[in-house]
Amino acid sequence: MQNVRNARDLKGLWAAVPTPWDDGGRFDAATLERNVERYAGIPMDGVYTTDSDGEFYAIELDEFKRVTGVFAKAMDRTDMAVAAGVTWCNTQGIIDRMRVCLDNGILCFHVAYPFWMPLSPTDVSRFWEDLASAVPQGRWVHYNTPRAGLLMKGKDYSWIAESHPEQLVGVKMGTVDVVAMAESLPARHKAIQARSAPPRRSRTWEPTMSPSTR
Repeated sequence: MQNVRNARDLKGLWAAVPTPWDDGGRFDAATLERNVERYAGIPMDGVYTTDSDGEFYAIELDEFKRVTGVFAKAMDRTDMAVAAGVTWCNTQGIIDRMRVCLDNGILCFHVAYPFWMPLSPTDVSRFWEDLASAVPQGRWVHYNTPRAGLLMKGKDYSWIAESHPEQLVGVKMGTVDVVAMAESLPARHKAIQARSAPPRRSRTWEPTMSPSTR
């Protein structure tokens, strides 16, 4: 298992792995393990769980712990990069899931904004500050989806990258709109400039994952 520590680690072809359930509606650990093994046999460059395909919205914290534990152990037997979705309907629930991932050796999180009551624009900076304060070693891929009630643009990512240069490593955009993706590119240059002065390490920030991911 390879952890994502910076933008350069977000490369190649990534796959979402669905959360499997048995006929009784219980988490099917054996099937998840087999699916990870199948991905490793392709191989994929990276695999993530508990985003939309992983039905994060239907997984309470205790079950999230079981899913993440099985997933991490299966990934640990591979050389693929790893990430996990941690979105929930409130900030504390997201932080709780981030900590579960850390306990299982996963550092990279797909994060959408709390989705039941959309954040106001003035709450956005506080949200990221809360995540950075609670789990500073985490690495974020922002899941920029309209289902969260607040879509981000390139100028929005500029200040997030400048404020949290270690944590923000990428953006997952649920679109194939080239114009929307291109609009985010100027933020990359500002982010690089913010990181160019000592003692920060200069590195590339790529604003999107593959447009084929959901």
